[in-house]
Amino acid sequence: MSTGRAFLRAGDPGSALAYFREAIQVDRRFAVAYEELASLYLTREQLSTALEVLRAGLRRRPDHIPLHLLLARALRDQGAADEAIDVLRDLVRQEPRSVAAHAQRAAFARDRGAWAEALSSYRAIVFLAEEAERSATAPPREEVPEATLREAREHVAALSLLVGEVDPARRCGSPVRDALCGRN
Repeated sequence: MSTGRAFLRAGDPGSALAYFREAIQVDRRFAVAYEELASLYLTREQLSTALEVLRAGLRRRPDHIPLHLLLARALRDQGAADEAIDVLRDLVRQEPRSVAAHAQRAAFARDRGAWAEALSSYRAIVFLAEEAERSATAPPREEVPEATLREAREHVAALSLLVGEVDPARRCGSPVRDALCGRN
């Protein structure tokens, strides 16, 4: 991997590809090698090859969040926005404590005009940050960066007004509404 990255820094992506492929051959479960290889294919605008690499990586490492996130970005870049958001919805269901998954889902949903879905993920980010402040027993899968939290709070305020009456979490208090409010 380090040799492949060195070739990338030196401006030789062809050699880097070979080393990333070799890393996968050495360890078929090495998720970072799939990430690097797919990213390089994406940079070279070889979307279909990047998608193949990402799907192969996910077959071997379905628990690796960055592979899911990269797959969603690649699908969106290929024009498969519906499939991309489905990947993110599935990821959030599998990894509800992943700040990165919620952040990317919120951004994709917002870009598509799916305001309630974006609001749900932004609320989840705020909830995870607040929960981490209150207790160390259930920390988020990863830390909530201050900029991400600030953005999430701003979007929660704005989208709550935009969604208004159709917001299913307008009033929290029951277990179902608490889940919709991000208090799961």
